[in-house]
Amino acid sequence: MSKREFLSAEQLGITEGVREAFVAVHQELLLGEIPEERFTMRAVGNPNWKKRKEAGWCGTPGCIFGWAVAYAQDSDCCTKDDLVCAVNRNPITNGFDRLCNYSLPTTTAQAAQALGNVLLGGGPNWAEDGPASSPIVT
Repeated sequence: MSKREFLSAEQLGITEGVREAFVAVHQELLLGEIPEERFTMRAVGNPNWKKRKEAGWCGTPGCIFGWAVAYAQDSDCCTKDDLVCAVNRNPITNGFDRLCNYSLPTTTAQAAQALGNVLLGGGPNWAEDGPASSPIVT
């Protein structure tokens, strides 16, 4: 999935900066640049975008939202409040609220699939993309 295939920020009901942050996290999850041990859907966490690939990094594992906040803080594309508003705004139409399901044990591949589904205008489909699903096809 390339950035061009995703819906526009306007179509998603979010700002361009918030879209940029979620697309960046999606790409990093797909490419394996956010290691499994630094990812968890059980907490927002406090990950460090710049140090995500370093051994001995400082930070705590984060979820999709936590990594989007880390990207935003590093790139100045949006604020944490912008991201919170995106997650809470019109959840029926944009699906971002359903990305924050902290009860799920989720791999980075499953998270990439769920986030990609939301950026394409659907819900994260955790029932299909989550731990009980068949292998993820990206």
